Amino acid sequence: MTSSPLFTSVRDLVYLFFAYGRVLAITFLAVVIPGIVFTCTMTPIYEAKVKILVETETRQTSPLGDESPVPRPTVPENEMQIVISSDVLTRVVNSLNLLDPENGYWAANARHRRLPARAIATVKARIRDAIGMIRDLLPRGEGGGLTPEQLRQLEVQAIVFAMQSAIELVPVQNSQTFEILFSANDPVLCARVANEIADQYAAFRQELDRQTLTGAQEGLRQQVDRVEAQIASFEQRLLAVQSAAPGVDPSGLLADAVQQLATLESSVRENETVLAGVQQVLASGEVPQYIVAQMSTEANPALRALYEQQGQAVLELLDAELNYVEGSQPLRAARERLASINAQIESESTTIGGLETQQINPVWQDLQQRQQTLSVELLGQRAALEALGRRVEVLREQKIAWDEAQTVIANLGDQIQTLRNQRAQLESNAMAAGLGQLAGAARTTIQIFERPEPPPKPSKPVVAVNVLLSMILGMGLGLSVVSVMVYFDHSVRSVDGVEQEFGLPVVATLPDISEITGQRTVGLMSPQELTSRGLIHVYRGATERLSQGAGGTAKPKVYLVASPNSGEGTTSVLAQTASLLAQEQGLRVVAIDCRHRREAGGLRLHEIFGGDVSPGLMEVDVETASLDALVRPTRVPNLRHVTVGKATDDIIPAKLAKAVQTLTARLAGEADIVLIDTPPITEYADHLALAASADGSLLVVEFGKTRRETVQRALSSLHTAAPAVGLVLNKRQRIIPDWLYRHL
Repeated sequence: MTSSPLFTSVRDLVYLFFAYGRVLAITFLAVVIPGIVFTCTMTPIYEAKVKILVETETRQTSPLGDESPVPRPTVPENEMQIVISSDVLTRVVNSLNLLDPENGYWAANARHRRLPARAIATVKARIRDAIGMIRDLLPRGEGGGLTPEQLRQLEVQAIVFAMQSAIELVPVQNSQTFEILFSANDPVLCARVANEIADQYAAFRQELDRQTLTGAQEGLRQQVDRVEAQIASFEQRLLAVQSAAPGVDPSGLLADAVQQLATLESSVRENETVLAGVQQVLASGEVPQYIVAQMSTEANPALRALYEQQGQAVLELLDAELNYVEGSQPLRAARERLASINAQIESESTTIGGLETQQINPVWQDLQQRQQTLSVELLGQRAALEALGRRVEVLREQKIAWDEAQTVIANLGDQIQTLRNQRAQLESNAMAAGLGQLAGAARTTIQIFERPEPPPKPSKPVVAVNVLLSMILGMGLGLSVVSVMVYFDHSVRSVDGVEQEFGLPVVATLPDISEITGQRTVGLMSPQELTSRGLIHVYRGATERLSQGAGGTAKPKVYLVASPNSGEGTTSVLAQTASLLAQEQGLRVVAIDCRHRREAGGLRLHEIFGGDVSPGLMEVDVETASLDALVRPTRVPNLRHVTVGKATDDIIPAKLAKAVQTLTARLAGEADIVLIDTPPITEYADHLALAASADGSLLVVEFGKTRRETVQRALSSLHTAAPAVGLVLNKRQRIIPDWLYRHL
């Protein structure tokens, strides 16, 4: 019964676990054991915690003018940095006398270290060397060495550096509280230092506030002096600008001058137009027609009455054309009346030629006199226009200077007022700073609570956590190593993977028989022996696949049994499969040995079935030789075999293929299945010639050794010659225990 894909996949995963379990275990132990050893030899570290409330308020001025404190919601970062500053920690060192060689910082920590004596001595020697190097860099005293004060400062700085690395500051969210965590190897020292750090921080913070207010007051006074100097400078500039500015605003004079200039320009343009008309009449030498007509109408009142009647007649004609249709009596009467008036005007107008010369000459003389008067008047107007234009320009320049001066004066006045207000505010702030109530200045109140006692047990190392982390790290590293090995392992290891990648069924997955039997060379095993060893089912897939369609025709089914490389067990698989086909299926099977080359360590079919190697296929004439002499029986009923002859490299593949083809033709009616033991595909090309006689092929692949790329090349070569009907995974090692393998 064939396993389902799910069970096959689970079996493959279990196989990988057992195959790489040794690597996983070694990697796991290589990490876990040093981790446990390191944890057990670590020096215990005790931790003391003190909580500090920092109430920092800033006085701000409200819109109504009063000042109110505004608390900060959280502790500023720079506030916590004061705790680990050299100033605070130096005070702690001096206050607790941590330089004491018997009960000081180094001595208390050294009593709890779990280092061997040699290691402690080495560390002390390294510290002495480092101090010696620092001494060489520091200035010398009178005797050429360090002064006692310099030595003490150096030791204090060393302790301060060590304490800074042992302090952890943890702010409490959404509050003005933070925690000081101090770690040391001595529990009593740990609690003492944590409490002292809190006390010295509170005292130092109060001093900072006082210094801040004093510095602020001094700075404000200096700012007041600078503002007063600026006010004096601006006032001097204001006086200079006021003295240089015009005394009166010239805006009114400028407006009057502009208006006079516009009136004069209009008068000049009118006189120029009239003068141009008079000059044009005088230049033509004739009195204009409209003047003549005017003189005519003045001399003849009747003609003037006719012109008035003509205008009235035109209006009446227009009214008739609007109110009456063409050809009506009123319209004809209006046209006739207008024509009559026009005739009378033409008759009366003929009298204009009879005007006497003495009536026109006075007009001509009047025009000439008019020309002279206008010319003289224009000369005077143009001179006045030029003088008035210069006055307008002067007044405009005075107006610009006046405006600029007023702007500068206004700006200087605003700046002076702003500086005076600033001076008043600075003086008020300076007075408030002296009283400790400066607006905008921060006021800090320190409250210390939850003072620690000497901790009863160390906080580090946590043995359980370290061991668990070592196990997780070891397992993760082991899985990573195994994953890398599996990733770069391109050999055939998964049944499902082979079937999906190559698109062929795995008809049999055979174990390494020599591992089961304990013998390096194994002959044929009977069905009973295979059943007793639990191996009969692994061959069923191959026998059922090869027996399909066999025995139903006179011509036998011919299959090539080949492998990509040599040494993959092709001959053993062929012999055992042929034996089961003959015994279980009752088919007449002929096994032909075509491996004529000398292969190191390889079995031949006659060594498994028994018998001589000669006469072989290439040593007789296949067409005339007796089948009984060429096709030898074995001890297995219905199973016969044919040898190729003595091992030699001189056989031509085409000649061998011809002999095989002739033999298979003669076996018609004598055999149901013919299995040909073929040389390795990737090493020789014999399979291409032998494929002419084959109906298909069976590819034998060594499990866990043959690379998938090699299998792909072998299948591609067989596809063009004799397509493979299935794959046999051979020599699968029994890594999984039998009791577990039977349940997968």
